[in-house]
Amino acid sequence: MISLFFNTHYFFHTSINGIDCSLKTEEVAKKLILEQSEGYKLQLEGRNKLTGEILAKDIDLTFSFDDSMQKVKESEIPILWVTSLFDKKDFLLNKLISFDKEKLSTEIAKLSFFEEKNISKPVDASISEYQKDSNSYSIIPEDNGNELDEEKTNIAIGKAISSMEDSLDLDTAQCYVEPKVKSNDKDIQDTLAELNKCVKAKITYDWNTHPEVVDSTKISSWIKVDGIKYSFNEEAMSDWISSCAYKYDTYGKTRTFTTATGETKSLASGGYGWRTDRKAELTKLKEEIQAGKNVNREPVY
Repeated sequence: MISLFFNTHYFFHTSINGIDCSLKTEEVAKKLILEQSEGYKLQLEGRNKLTGEILAKDIDLTFSFDDSMQKVKESEIPILWVTSLFDKKDFLLNKLISFDKEKLSTEIAKLSFFEEKNISKPVDASISEYQKDSNSYSIIPEDNGNELDEEKTNIAIGKAISSMEDSLDLDTAQCYVEPKVKSNDKDIQDTLAELNKCVKAKITYDWNTHPEVVDSTKISSWIKVDGIKYSFNEEAMSDWISSCAYKYDTYGKTRTFTTATGETKSLASGGYGWRTDRKAELTKLKEEIQAGKNVNREPVY
């Protein structure tokens, strides 16, 4: 007897386009859908407590009953009615609901979410300037902002209306423009680790008996951070190496000494003396900085 009832009635837990049609005949279900659609509106929620709504009358929302609802009923085999006690089904019949897509786009464009005064564009995560107190760099978190992607928003709202949803959270529906770089992205995390390794390096030179030290202060002044990438100011590094070489190299320089009689003499060095290999020293210095090394050494001669 129960099976006979379900020859003409929908199963338990049967929804069509978001409307509960359980234990209803097709005709009753159609009437119920029409009644609920007359005052239909979609409530929209967004970031920063912004809200909006789309009204059925503003987009010419109508229902076109073809054989879709009959097919839903035919898909429910009466003798299997008991399975519906434990199985919820929501049928989305796209052909059932129709609306003017151009009018919907127009209504969406009017929403407060798209007013320029309410829009905050997303900002990518970035790497801070060198922080002397902590001897490190850090990540400045991204700002998600609240700029909506117009195409994604139109699609999400259209789907929500087609399924007669009461509300739509635009954030949950992933309608917002996302920052391209986020704090937990591998690339920015890797760059941060490399930078902090660099400023941990310390190279102490014995430059022809003269001490020179390259530490975090000097290293950070040679590093340029751009987004999630960094580079060395090789010109500044080369200038520093050249300055030290000029002060301490002896090759080709005239040396003065005092004789036993107290007389000061000058002596050309000729082909002898210390001469820094400036190009090779730049390469080695960069490698040691990037490796975060703490070394004591002579320059490359």
